[in-house]
Amino acid sequence: MDSAQQRISLTIVALTVLGIWLPGQSWAEISLYDQGGAKAALTLEGGAGFVYNDKVNFGAGRFGDSKDPVTWQEGYLKPLLNLSYATTGTGTFYGGLSYVASGTSGDGDSGGFTSDADHGISKEQAYAGWKSGTLLSAFGENALDISVGSQEFSIGDGFLIMDGNYDGKKGAYWLGPHRAFDETALLRIKTTLLNGDLFYLKSGADSAHTELSGLNIEHVDPQLGTIGASWMNVAGADSGFYENREGMQIYSIRAQGTPLAALGEKDIFFAFQYVRENQGDRSTWMPPPGTGRPATPFHSYPGNPH
Repeated sequence: MDSAQQRISLTIVALTVLGIWLPGQSWAEISLYDQGGAKAALTLEGGAGFVYNDKVNFGAGRFGDSKDPVTWQEGYLKPLLNLSYATTGTGTFYGGLSYVASGTSGDGDSGGFTSDADHGISKEQAYAGWKSGTLLSAFGENALDISVGSQEFSIGDGFLIMDGNYDGKKGAYWLGPHRAFDETALLRIKTTLLNGDLFYLKSGADSAHTELSGLNIEHVDPQLGTIGASWMNVAGADSGFYENREGMQIYSIRAQGTPLAALGEKDIFFAFQYVRENQGDRSTWMPPPGTGRPATPFHSYPGNPH
């Protein structure tokens, strides 16, 4: 289970949360330079939250100190500098650099992941890459995308791979502004028939520097949705709680979309994922919550019911 899934589970099981504003939007994108194919832009993202939790862990209190209720605040500010240079015939070179100022105050969060001492400024993303542009026009624009460095990466809806940083002692654990993997090497292929990702990822110290590589292949139909399959191998992790991940082989198939759209039922959305983990500390299959159950966002009805 990745850190994002842990956050969701702990919120549902252990906490009654009242009054929190969750971020996720960019506050602004400012163009700094745009001339002769060269571009520079600054994106600013931020968020803040105030949380009051009563009856923590069904009244047993927070693990470690049994505190109940718990009140805390957290927030962050994340500027991102985006650079790119589009050549006339050899694609586009690009890169990005971002830092995050984040912190937690008050009692510390109800899960015990952070305290009022957890805050600071840290590097988030620092990456560089190249897109093929029209160089491989037979396969489509930007059919090939190669990048390395500290950056974000996800597969599908993020059930297996999404968050490369545990946040933890950096503060703002529940807002989760730190999402980039410490080290990445990505080769992405996008064609009209198939999309593919060949990837190497290494997480930060909070996730025991877990190191893995893998392959993801998917087919996207604009009307019906996405079907995909992935494989990954965990090459290693620091000694301790996560060391038993080493040697784990992970296989997954998934599908999501609106398969009944051809019958006129475009508002019925289905999602499915099957995962098998071999070696390491597990040999089992793991369906995500809601597997096989339809989510039905009826956009044409008042109130947009789900």
